[in-house]
Amino acid sequence: MKKKLLLHICCAPDATYGIEYFSKGFDVTVFFYNPNIHPEAEYKLRLIELKRVARRYGVTMIEGDYNPNAWFEAVKGLENEPEGGKRCPVCFRMRLEETARVASELGFEAISTVLTISPKKDSELVNRIGRAAALKYGVEWIDANLKKGGGFKRSLELSSLFELYRQEYCGCVFSLREAEHIRRMKAIERIEKAELDGDMILPNSRFPGTSAETLFRKEIRDRLEERGGYNLKEFEFRFMGWRPLLAKVAVAKTGPEFTALPWVYSASASGRVRGLISDVRDIEVEGIKFKKIKLSKGSIELMARTDGPPIPLVFNDFPILKPIISVDREILNHLDAKMDVQLTVEFNERARSGILLAWQGEPTLAVTAPLDSIYNSPEGSRMASAIKLLELAEKGVEDVVFAFLGAELTHGIGFKKFIEVASEMFPRLERIIRLGPIGHGNRISLSYDSGFEELGDAFGDAVFPVVRKSDPRDVYPYRVAIVKAEGNPFYHTVEDQFSQVNEKLANSVIEVIRKYIKNRH
Repeated sequence: MKKKLLLHICCAPDATYGIEYFSKGFDVTVFFYNPNIHPEAEYKLRLIELKRVARRYGVTMIEGDYNPNAWFEAVKGLENEPEGGKRCPVCFRMRLEETARVASELGFEAISTVLTISPKKDSELVNRIGRAAALKYGVEWIDANLKKGGGFKRSLELSSLFELYRQEYCGCVFSLREAEHIRRMKAIERIEKAELDGDMILPNSRFPGTSAETLFRKEIRDRLEERGGYNLKEFEFRFMGWRPLLAKVAVAKTGPEFTALPWVYSASASGRVRGLISDVRDIEVEGIKFKKIKLSKGSIELMARTDGPPIPLVFNDFPILKPIISVDREILNHLDAKMDVQLTVEFNERARSGILLAWQGEPTLAVTAPLDSIYNSPEGSRMASAIKLLELAEKGVEDVVFAFLGAELTHGIGFKKFIEVASEMFPRLERIIRLGPIGHGNRISLSYDSGFEELGDAFGDAVFPVVRKSDPRDVYPYRVAIVKAEGNPFYHTVEDQFSQVNEKLANSVIEVIRKYIKNRH
């Protein structure tokens, strides 16, 4: 009978070969204990990918406690050490001692780790620390150097085969500092500070190209894998990503602070801007009336909506850069005051997003939904089109491909990527239903070309008013119908989200699509 081995895992890609290697001589259970991983979204992303690997290899997975504060305390004073310096042994010891403690408590006979697969890790150091940890808790340590004999190369091959998320740093925020340009590191530090101070701009949002958007895609894949019965395929792509990090507008020193939402593709301000209001004029953008406010210093434009809460639109002159913030109209009562404005955004030329395809049979119809969201609330996130599409997919549908698209709402890149791969993957595909946001508002916006008359008739029975738009055919190689709520909730602030989340509308849209699919069969 094989000995029971508790195998410490740092990430899913390293786990692939590690499980293969140790399973030859041991009964393996994997243990995910990594309080060094930061931020939490990165931790969750690695965890859910390990869950997939464990399921594929048929091994049990145990998750340890995630307590990053304990890790930060353990490495205090070593923050500026380079990767491979004095901080790493402390990190190894913390994780391997906990592995040994849990193994002893649960009756495992031996422990080891996959840390030695990394070309950047000193295998002898890892094994020496592992032996001491095992001795301390009365279990056996299994020496290994997984990078030898092509182990690292094998892990790359398996990661590609399984379509795993591959991180670009070991996990700790200090190694990330070395791995990324200093500008990106400063942006991450600002996010961390915003999280700690409670100032982060609507953290429930899934901005395109962020780990939150990737985690959402992986969560959907995990649910579909658990259900079974679907072919699943992911495609990733890079693009110019954007996200806001900090936005504050207040009367200087003692005055009130106003709601501040940067326009998408807005630029950062040049430092902290303090100045008097020098110009106010009426302006209309996309049918919405604003007061455009300029300060005596800097180039920032403050846009105060006159008939409702702030609305952050898209700055359509990109790549021309200009700092623009939508603000609460309360600012109009303080036009004689000196303003204090801060705006920091991140443009990331290495942003990565992706699409997830799920299908049975030979699809003739596709239904797509966006994974990304901007300025969302918890309620709005729960009503995401992708969640509703997932619920439909979980019922099992033949000859339909469900496509979950990243970087879709603000960029439309996800849909372009789907069109690119669909012609090769699905030769019988004829029609696409492209969902926009459907969980807000009180009307359904529907546009379609010839061949979708039955869908148009089906929406005639919907319990909500349907606004029919122009034919979208001319820009797509397939017959396309576009369905979304009226108007686009991308524009709504958190106040709008709380008041306009509409589960009945979302369910009504999905029910019409379900009946349309059923009638086609």
